[in-house]
Amino acid sequence: MSTYAGSPGEAGSDDGLGAEARFSSPIALGLDPAGVLYVADSDNETVRKITPDGRVTTLAGKVGESGHADGPGGDARFHGLQGLHVDAQGSIWVMEGENHTIRQITPQGQVSTWAGQPNREGHVDGARQQARFDRPAGLAVTPDAQVYVVDAGNRAIRKVSPQGEISTFAGSPPHPGKTNGVGQGARFNDPHSVAVDSAGSLYVADFGNHTIRKVTPSGKVTTWVGRAETSGSTDGSGASALFDNPQGLMVDSLGQVLVADSANNTLRLISPQGQVSTLAGRAGQSGDEDGRRKKRARFNTPVGVQTDAQGQLYVADLDNNTLRKIDVHGTVSTLAGSAQEEPGHQDGLGAAARFNSPTDIAMDAAGALLVADRDNHVIRKVTPDGQVTTWVGEAGVPGQVDGRGTAARLNSPVGLTQDDVGNLYIADLGNHAIRKLSPEGQLSTVLGLSTEQGIRLGNQPRLDSPVSLVWLGAGRLAILSNHALLLATLPAQ
Repeated sequence: MSTYAGSPGEAGSDDGLGAEARFSSPIALGLDPAGVLYVADSDNETVRKITPDGRVTTLAGKVGESGHADGPGGDARFHGLQGLHVDAQGSIWVMEGENHTIRQITPQGQVSTWAGQPNREGHVDGARQQARFDRPAGLAVTPDAQVYVVDAGNRAIRKVSPQGEISTFAGSPPHPGKTNGVGQGARFNDPHSVAVDSAGSLYVADFGNHTIRKVTPSGKVTTWVGRAETSGSTDGSGASALFDNPQGLMVDSLGQVLVADSANNTLRLISPQGQVSTLAGRAGQSGDEDGRRKKRARFNTPVGVQTDAQGQLYVADLDNNTLRKIDVHGTVSTLAGSAQEEPGHQDGLGAAARFNSPTDIAMDAAGALLVADRDNHVIRKVTPDGQVTTWVGEAGVPGQVDGRGTAARLNSPVGLTQDDVGNLYIADLGNHAIRKLSPEGQLSTVLGLSTEQGIRLGNQPRLDSPVSLVWLGAGRLAILSNHALLLATLPAQ
């Protein structure tokens, strides 16, 4: 594995060579016969082009401007790019989830509306420009020029004849389900993409069912691999193989199906006989590392950091529900919590402890970590050796009550900072308030009232969903609240 274009973790819209380029939520790819790659860059509302040497340019659309307009290059507008396909003639097909249309782009960047009606979702068969779709998400073209479209919102596969007539090939709009059957007797649950093999059979990533479905040219739908409504990462065949929200897929020249198994952060490979294996990545461990080694460190939404006097770094790894430690040599370890277990609330040592979306970390004078355990509505204390205790609040019981220990209540604490004498200030998101926790463990409310949401300045301030705060000294706090940076001067205690 190597990084071809863009820079991990850095969103943007810059054109350029390799790592100079930036993307913002690229969601789909297509390769033309000359080896040029096209990218649906969804948050930028643009279609990008990457030459074989890695040079990125913007082919169509204008960064940050959504809408629906046909025309050349930067005059075109898109809204909600979902899927992209390049056919054998080099035409680029783009599916738009918000405009509910299928657009066609020439290699020179001329954009036209090929099927559907802008901003008019629905389920209508007929001539392609009078037909209606609901969040079309993927497209495949067979060797005999039949076009198949994944109509995600309608939970159906639509077929477009060479004459431009659209019909419902499989699924029963808009009913979700997992039923196998022929044509409209089958059911899908939020299908995301489709690919076709040399025999004309379709393969569908049935995102909501966690399965890969197979559809014969006659419209017979079967569950090829995976188990409906059961997520997991198990390799194997048939119902013994498990996926977690499979999203993108393609069929290679050997008849193998490659699947982007999105929630597992892996690339899976399915043999023509239906044997599933994991080709790249590691289930449950997201990251951006290149290379061949599987045991590199991974994080999953790291959000809060804190350093100690020795220069070690501590990380609140939110979606792994763990606290991670990075020593001065760069070695990563898990100090407390377990990414392999369900989120929860349990005090204990190291991996025996459980968190539920830890978001921020501070450190007290004794070197213990103070953790905002957001979805447990508590503040936890973690010693340097990983012993976790609940300091204030009651797990799973939100509220706004001042006091000590389990008698106090918080509501989704997310941000932490400390003053010069060891008081901990808490951005109490759900209460729209700033709370203060003394070194002795007394919780009090210093700013905001849970019954009065919305920013108001002055001697009786209100806050709106504060998320982060920093102690500036001399009684002053900087607070991020409702897309604004506020400066608060606290009354003398």
